[in-house]
Amino acid sequence: MARLPNRATESDIALATLQIAASRRDGIATFHRLKREIPDYVKLSDADREQSLTRRNEEIWEQLIRNIRP
Repeated sequence: MARLPNRATESDIALATLQIAASRRDGIATFHRLKREIPDYVKLSDADREQSLTRRNEEIWEQLIRNIRP
């Protein structure tokens, strides 16, 4: 996926997800944990933090978590 100016990519979010899961003894990273911890791994821009147009109460970067597939 092409990088949009000042936006995290799905790859950025997926890598952070793997790092968070690997740091857990059980290897599991819940959606809520990812929402809480990804900002510690990925520098999120103002554009990433904008309100989603399609998912109420979610920022744009949070939608990228849902796009991750095994």
